[in-house]
Order: sequence, then C-alpha cells, then structure tokens
Amino acid sequence: MLKLFRTLIFVALASAFATPLFGQGITRELLVRPGDTVQVINATGRINVIAYKETTGIGDDSVSTITLSGSGSTDPSENDLRIDTGRGRHWITVSPANSANRFDIALHLPERVKLIATTREGEVRAQGNFQSLAARTETGTIAADVPTFDLRYSLQWVASRPRYLANFEIAGVKEKSA
Repeated sequence: MLKLFRTLIFVALASAFATPLFGQGITRELLVRPGDTVQVINATGRINVIAYKETTGIGDDSVSTITLSGSGSTDPSENDLRIDTGRGRHWITVSPANSANRFDIALHLPERVKLIATTREGEVRAQGNFQSLAARTETGTIAADVPTFDLRYSLQWVASRPRYLANFEIAGVKEKSA
C-alpha cells in the first residue's frame, strides 16, 4: 500500500511540474483581409506562415491565428508579442524580455495577403498562395511552397556559393564581386 501511495504522489508531482516544461505558448486572433500587408519580425526564432483558403462568412474578412511558442523550458509572456494594425497593414513583432530566449511564431493567414518576414537567426517558411512574399534572414533557411503559375521572383544572396532547390527552372545565377 505504501508503494502505491508513493507512486501516486510521484505521478502527481511529475504531472504538476511537466506542464511548465513543455510550454503552453500564446495564441491570438487577428482580422486580416486578402490584399492586406502582414509584416513579421522575429530576430532569433522561426517564422512559419500558412496561407489558407477559408473565410469567416463576413464578406472577405478572415480570422487569422498567431501562435507564439517558446523553445526549451521558456514560455513566452504576453509582453513578448506585439501586434499593431492600421489601414490594411499588420505589424507583428516578437521581442523577448530576455535576449537569450528563442521564440518561434506560426501564422495562419488568408490567401492573397502580402507577407514580409524578417529574422536574423531563424528559418522563414511560407506555404500557400500569397499576393507577394518577401523573406529575409541572415543565417537561416528560406523555404517557400507557393504556386508557380504567374510567379515572379528575385533572389539575392550576400554570401558566396548559395544553395537553392526548386521544382522549376530557375534563371541563371549572376555573381558579382563582393
């Protein structure tokens, strides 16, 4: 009986302490219309954006979800995510109180939005049908899974010997002296 009691106490304590370790994250909703511009800045974490074809039934308005999650044992606080909106533009900035914390952000946006994603050390991943997409990172990967019909692109590397992969023919790379 004592062994069963100790086991139950251990399980209760383990479950109480496990929740903070795996991070809950922050989820917010934002009203975004196709054609709006969404600018995301997350200096040290990943930016993952999916454009979906779904509306709320209120004209062309779509409810977008923004999820901020921490890596490791750190949880983001409400102050780590800042959202400003105005006149068809939405600015989403991730700025942790402690610069050692790394937070990843995931967005679900309606199709045909203009996306500008900027990170210094993280990956930018975009999937879906965007009106325009601009992605910038210094040390991370940029991955775009977008429709190839009527696709215009401009790629710029500031380091030598870039690596790229595409399911279609990419124009020849023009290298300039550094």
